[in-house]
Amino acid sequence: MSEIIITPIYVALTALIMVVLANLIGVRRWTLRAGIGDAGDLKLALAIRRFGNLIEHAPILLVIMFFLELKGFSDTFLHAYGMSFIIFRILHPLGLFKDVSVPTSQKIMRLVAVTGTTILYIVGSISLLLVSLQTLS
Repeated sequence: MSEIIITPIYVALTALIMVVLANLIGVRRWTLRAGIGDAGDLKLALAIRRFGNLIEHAPILLVIMFFLELKGFSDTFLHAYGMSFIIFRILHPLGLFKDVSVPTSQKIMRLVAVTGTTILYIVGSISLLLVSLQTLS
């Protein structure tokens, strides 16, 4: 088995994003003295949603990346995949909004993040499926 050296970089970067997003929740909870839920506060609800979105997508995309690396995909491919993932995961919380009366730039950030993440799912899963099926032959 070859050594896995690229995926851990992106796991670590994702963990740092998680720390930032989790701390934003913690600070808002402390300010509101809200121990559970969002206390009806839109800023806290958005902070919780931003963190939740990362947690929904990070595990499977990083697992896909891990297996792509394990299957011998090139360093260039893996870094492109990983950096794209990190960029989309930074753009998404910045672009997340409560209604459509936000600046166009914020809407574009969210659109790029959602579309890019979807593309990563498709490219990663099809690539992994194809290389895995080839090894069965």
